Amino acid sequence: MFSLVFLLIGATMGAINDAKMVHYRLRRQAIIANSSNSWSKTEPIPYFFESGVRAVSEVRAQILAAIAFWQGSTCLNFKEDTTKTKGIKFISGNGCFSTLGRWPYGTQELSLYNLGCNNMATALHEMEHALGVNHQMTRLDRDSYLTMHEDRIVAGIVKEYQKKPNTQTFNLPYEYGSVMHYTGGSAAKVSGQATMEAVDKDYQQSMGGQEPSFLDVQIVNLLYKCTTVTCKTQLPCKNYGYTHPKKCNVCICPEGWGGAYCDQNPAGAVVLTASTNFQTYNIDFGGAASNVAKSRAHVINAPVGKRIEVKFPTLKTTDMENSCGKNGIEWKGKTDLRTRGVRFCGWNVPTKSYVSQGNRAVIMAYYYSGSASATVQYRYV
Repeated sequence: MFSLVFLLIGATMGAINDAKMVHYRLRRQAIIANSSNSWSKTEPIPYFFESGVRAVSEVRAQILAAIAFWQGSTCLNFKEDTTKTKGIKFISGNGCFSTLGRWPYGTQELSLYNLGCNNMATALHEMEHALGVNHQMTRLDRDSYLTMHEDRIVAGIVKEYQKKPNTQTFNLPYEYGSVMHYTGGSAAKVSGQATMEAVDKDYQQSMGGQEPSFLDVQIVNLLYKCTTVTCKTQLPCKNYGYTHPKKCNVCICPEGWGGAYCDQNPAGAVVLTASTNFQTYNIDFGGAASNVAKSRAHVINAPVGKRIEVKFPTLKTTDMENSCGKNGIEWKGKTDLRTRGVRFCGWNVPTKSYVSQGNRAVIMAYYYSGSASATVQYRYV
């Protein structure tokens, strides 16, 4: 499952607050004004655990899984520092927080084991901060995608939602579904009230992510110039894919594409062929709880020059939250599949039809826990 983020380069040192999802968690972020906040691409990033975190095997396992994700998806490497004197120090602090980028003056703290921080999504989110990436909704172009209601946000949290100057987006598109984006109702004074409203109303329940998206990973690789450093030859990747910095013979593909060069359907995809009349397909996807998303792509094809219309007469998910984080159905009807699509779950049952931009569309079913099912009607127009 995949969203977008950015590097903050020009600001002063300081401590700023952070609200993650509906938990009011504090983050201390050191914002550094020069390149010293980037980690080395040639030396492993050191880390260690304070005694309290090391003693809790579940928390330690989630941290190690998050480290493995970033190490496996980028050119960066990590190594535990047995001297406990440098790098990232994983602690059980007052909330979930991380330094933004590398702190050049010794160890830096990353807190997880407290106030609902003990989950894989938060570990991945905080580690992306530690690598130098800030929140999606503080991009300078965010007003084209969000209406912000600062008066609805709890005191002391507003600055976490304000646009940050001197940011890099690497010309990547804005992504509602980024792991670095808050949910639409996060940090609300009144429960159930929207603090952010998507300009495209279809995405109101699609803000935030449980794990890094294609774009979340790509921005880290661009920030550290990963593919140009580790791979001698750049592959002819299609559909906005790019050469994997750790596996130089394959591409990293947007969700909805697969194969070595991102020009094939994803492995295990259900492939459907649209006709002029509505056809029906039933999606039923779920299983045991997992720290990593399980997903299945349903690819709908139509003749060249045609577009695909879909309806969802029925939808049933076990996730009743407003962010569709645990399980749901995702519609990806754009020709550019880099961003996460429109997600449905719980009470958010689609009441209208959706039409793709081109003659190929993707419906993703996914879960971390529970299940998602839907009846899909599709045809070409």
